[in-house]
Amino acid sequence: MHAQKSRSEAAKPGKIGVDGVRQAWIQPFRPLVLVFSAAMLLFAFVVITFTVEGSGRSDTPTTVAFTAGGAMLVCGSLYGVQEAGFRKIGRPRRLRRQHAPEHGYGVRVPTTRVLIPLAVSLLIGCAVYSGVASLSWFLGAEESLLPSGRSTESGAAFMTVCSIGSVIGALLLLIIRIDTVVTIYHDGVERYSLRQFPFFTRRYRIFLAWHEIERIDAGSLAHQPVIELHTASPLQARQQTPHDTEHKITLLAHVLVTEPNTLLALLKRLHENPDDRKLVSEPNAAELLRPPPIRERFRSARTRKAKK
Repeated sequence: MHAQKSRSEAAKPGKIGVDGVRQAWIQPFRPLVLVFSAAMLLFAFVVITFTVEGSGRSDTPTTVAFTAGGAMLVCGSLYGVQEAGFRKIGRPRRLRRQHAPEHGYGVRVPTTRVLIPLAVSLLIGCAVYSGVASLSWFLGAEESLLPSGRSTESGAAFMTVCSIGSVIGALLLLIIRIDTVVTIYHDGVERYSLRQFPFFTRRYRIFLAWHEIERIDAGSLAHQPVIELHTASPLQARQQTPHDTEHKITLLAHVLVTEPNTLLALLKRLHENPDDRKLVSEPNAAELLRPPPIRERFRSARTRKAKK
């Protein structure tokens, strides 16, 4: 009876049942980063008061500069909350059921859309504030928007450089597009990659049947989690992204909407248990990628650190 119950629990969506796989990469809680993010948010409210005050005095440069500065601080604070450990909290809404004529139904895992808008907003806020601050100084405004002790010609020139650099950075983030979509079917895994740069665009599509995959490993790229699918047969060169090799394709887990450990665990489960592969064809298959509670991940990270 007990064995029968255990098999039943393992078959439920979300119950990965692969011990130790969930925490191939730890997600620690960083209280100092959270405190710093809270301080940035508090400072943003202070900046907003200056914005309201400048608006009341019809001081356009102050109003524009502090509006941009406040937006920049809010975006920085939101990014800091993610870096403090509060990310990939629930089941991603952008997980979709996908149908392909040759593979049937599967689960589509797209690239996350959070970090790029935050980074662009942060850079635009920086560009507007630093641009207005430097322009106001060169025009001889009564009230300087430059930092204390930097209200000099060199300080204004430095802010001009910051403004131009931020604009260039924001434009590059908007122009350069690197998308990865992983779709998991009952008969294998498909990866679609788009790399769009100013002067060329490359698209890569590859499908690996489960029997073609020798093993699935957790890896890292620039200290970010990636999932490596190793194959016995060599891959065609046109199917390989710069992160692949002749016998390995790399899934950039850190840019996908799913929690990396949960995605790795599901892939391992389906690779090792053929009878479970039909689960990704079911209407509620997205539940298979619901991550464990954030508190559980923090606790597991503390346990891993304590053992080192």
